[in-house]
Amino acid sequence: MLISTVVVLSAVAVFVGAGPSSRIVGGVPAESNKWPWQVSLQKRSIFFLPPSHFCGGSLIAPDMVLTAAHCVDGTSPSTVTVVAGLHRQGSTADSQSITVSSIIMHSQYDNAGAGFPNDIAILKMSQPFSLTHKTVELPEATMGFLGNNDCWITGWGKTDANSGTAEVLMEAQMGVISNGQCEQSWSQISGASIYDTHICIEAVGKSACNGDSGGPLVCRVDDQYVLAGVTSWGITTCEGFPSVYVRVSKFLTWINMYRNM
Repeated sequence: MLISTVVVLSAVAVFVGAGPSSRIVGGVPAESNKWPWQVSLQKRSIFFLPPSHFCGGSLIAPDMVLTAAHCVDGTSPSTVTVVAGLHRQGSTADSQSITVSSIIMHSQYDNAGAGFPNDIAILKMSQPFSLTHKTVELPEATMGFLGNNDCWITGWGKTDANSGTAEVLMEAQMGVISNGQCEQSWSQISGASIYDTHICIEAVGKSACNGDSGGPLVCRVDDQYVLAGVTSWGITTCEGFPSVYVRVSKFLTWINMYRNM
């Protein structure tokens, strides 16, 4: 079991330091529609209030979203709405909201395991999003180290462990580090494990934070962005240790099994 300084990067209180979502640490506001595959997962905390953001996700097909399993663990599909085309929280301009018909969590996801193995899930929508909301390309299965690539994270996560909510989607250009470097950093904290199914990003002034979970890490490959990672977990302070992502290229067979159904 991970110790309390490690936290999955959702808006739901899971470990010490988790709390309401807001925005990426060290990021800047993104231009509207710059990352058209980014979606917001929303649900109501109180029945008479409008749904609010709790996790991110990536549109990988008109009727399918890829996100983190811990975002939807124990969640009923009927309680989740996915919003595509969203830029400013609370605004419906140019956005489309569709309910979730089914949640498919990876069968080997372990919410109590060190390193949160296989923290990935697919959301099937009750109907497809319109073609104006573009899908993101998936990587090749052979995708290797991404240290020299143009990589970005996006989301509505925290700017620091105690920040408030961001109004607009945030972005940050990140450097991917080797899993060996990542494991060395996390070895300072007992119980945090790095697997070959993980990707790690540097922790130098910029990071994912609470509320960014499930959102994309995209990297430019051959003149297009591909979905390299899904935001999974990191340190409660959101600074000082690498953020850890699910390595999408390791799950292509599983993803395509449901994409082709």
